[in-house]
Amino acid sequence: MEIDILEQKENKVLDRLEIKFNCLYDGESTPKLLQVKNKLVAMLNTKKELLVVDSIQPHFGESKAAGYAKVYDSQDILKEIEPQHIIDKNQEAIAESEEDSQVDESEEVQSEEVEAVEDESVEDVSEEVEAVEVEDSAEVEDESVEDVSEEVEAVEVEESAEVEDESVEDESEEVEADDETDSVEDESVEDESVEDESEEVETVDEEESAEEESDDADLEEESEDE
Repeated sequence: MEIDILEQKENKVLDRLEIKFNCLYDGESTPKLLQVKNKLVAMLNTKKELLVVDSIQPHFGESKAAGYAKVYDSQDILKEIEPQHIIDKNQEAIAESEEDSQVDESEEVQSEEVEAVEDESVEDVSEEVEAVEVEDSAEVEDESVEDVSEEVEAVEVEESAEVEDESVEDESEEVEADDETDSVEDESVEDESVEDESEEVETVDEEESAEEESDDADLEEESEDE
């Protein structure tokens, strides 16, 4: 909506400024008195309590309405001159404006409350996410510790098995060494026994040979004596 001020006339007798204007609202519905009044207050830089919109008359078949408004020097003069129905109509407009203002304030408060609730919800969600991440991290750490413990146990078992294998090998080598030593000793004993037996046989043979020689000598002596 646009307002085109056609004429401003100062009425010193009635202490007021009289304004004629056109409202242009192409493609929109006929503007309400409240909208026109607020627009005029802003354009004339005056107060709502001092301005009254007398009439708004739409042009037939056009998106345009002719209007008439007055701005008084004081509220007392306005109340003395203006008819009551005009005052009531503009007061209703003021009341509507205040209601709209209150509605806007209420909407702002509700919007702020909604934003606060959303912020709290976001914070709660963030805290929950952080808590879940901490739990997941703790679980991962526990699993890592368990894995490390299992690896350590496996390494210890392998090392223990290797130590046992080495011990068994050492024992086997010791047994083999003992067996070899025993075998060498047995062979040495056998060799000594054989040598002893050979010496005994030689001794017996020598003794028998000596006896035979003695017997032969005796026979020879006996033969000579004869």
